[in-house]
Amino acid sequence: MPMTISIMFMFSMFWNRDFPILSKGFLGFIALLWLYSKYRMYHEITFINDTSTLDIKIKNLFKNSHHYLYIITPYFNAGENRLNCIKNALDNDAHVTILVSQYALLNKSTINELTRLQKQGCEIVVHPNLHSKIYINETKVITGSVNLLKGSFDNSLEIGVETKNINEHEQILKMIQNDYLKNERIEPFNSEKTLPTGFCIRTKSIIPLNKRRPISLHEWRNNDDRKGEFCHMCAKTADTSLEEPLCGDCK
Repeated sequence: MPMTISIMFMFSMFWNRDFPILSKGFLGFIALLWLYSKYRMYHEITFINDTSTLDIKIKNLFKNSHHYLYIITPYFNAGENRLNCIKNALDNDAHVTILVSQYALLNKSTINELTRLQKQGCEIVVHPNLHSKIYINETKVITGSVNLLKGSFDNSLEIGVETKNINEHEQILKMIQNDYLKNERIEPFNSEKTLPTGFCIRTKSIIPLNKRRPISLHEWRNNDDRKGEFCHMCAKTADTSLEEPLCGDCK
């Protein structure tokens, strides 16, 4: 619509007129170029395949938030630079909401960082099965593969998509507000509520202690074998399964 109006305006200025440097037609042409640049700005989609560039863009998104900032990341261990960028958003009077996975709370550094941010005014909530990575403020959104982990930016190959497209931005924002944050399994972050830890019966990796789900989410999704080699509670070598996740000593 802006492009159509601009083109009609330009031709109305050019029609049966000379074209001196200060004519209405010339000024209309300049206006068209300006409107086109704005159109490109708010309909642009950029693919980011360089992890360092992705890091810079995410930090700038945080710092330039003035109304709201949503940080959706399963794992959170941001480091001081990114924490300061989030604090910049708070200093700009932006409402900051952080959604992390329950698995993130197995890390003491994560709990310490989230506790600091909560005390500074961030709203922090937890979902047991979060896998999305979304960073969004009032002007742009970045989605992709990267968790807000220092190690991800330092050591991993990551990809992101940045968009200022108004329609896509609105759809993602509504999804976060209506689907994610109103999900019945969402819980507020409580730094004093310790998460009991167990072990994946297949990989021995640390996971929440839950006899109904004694296997890591990654292993569940990527391996059809449900037999275990370790006890979910003590990690001793044992013949275990989803039905019998504990060794004889822990039953």
